[in-house]
Amino acid sequence: MKCDRLLLLGLLGLGPACSSDKGDTTESETSDATTEPGTTGPTTSGTETGETTTTGPGTTETPTTTSTTTSTTDETTTDGTTGGGFPDELAMGCGFTRPCDDVLLLCGNDSWSPECTEAYTSETQCALEQLAAGAGFPLRYDVNGFNGEEEWYDLVFDGEGGALRQNWLEDPGSLEDAPEGPVERCVLKPVDFFADCLTLADDDPAHAQCMLWSAWFESCEAADEPMCPTL
Repeated sequence: MKCDRLLLLGLLGLGPACSSDKGDTTESETSDATTEPGTTGPTTSGTETGETTTTGPGTTETPTTTSTTTSTTDETTTDGTTGGGFPDELAMGCGFTRPCDDVLLLCGNDSWSPECTEAYTSETQCALEQLAAGAGFPLRYDVNGFNGEEEWYDLVFDGEGGALRQNWLEDPGSLEDAPEGPVERCVLKPVDFFADCLTLADDDPAHAQCMLWSAWFESCEAADEPMCPTL
């Protein structure tokens, strides 16, 4: 037989061995990486922010990036007093040139009198003239401290019928200045009021009112976000 002849030749070293009629059997190569049953692949660690990380079989986890924003506020508002640099800025007239010197209330023995018949001081006259002209300007009004302390108002008139107002108080013990209450935004009386003030006789009851800073305004209320006017 053909196979017996080949076998005989193979034993004598003269020919190949007999092979199966079905052909050679090829073994599959073994992968260097062994995957455990049920595992999608090796676990990856140490990924950079924003990459998708595989943490286990069938589980995909996207890391959450937290961005922290720090808001910085220079000053705070406490006890109804507007804090920060604005009262100090207002005290300097918001950087504006002052056309009039400080007004000092001296109507009747260092206290207000509704029957005051004193003539306007040059400072009061200056302020009334500016207001009658509808001008924008800063002014410091000293109310002379009715209880012995130093007290005054810093005012900035915007030339459009409004004003900012800040009350100040100086502690008699420490002599330190501090804003009293919030910065206020006020509505001025019409310019005709101030023009009339300039024509009144000293003994006219309305003359006394023209000298009093509180009579210059229709209304005032706390300014939540006060800003210096643009003159």
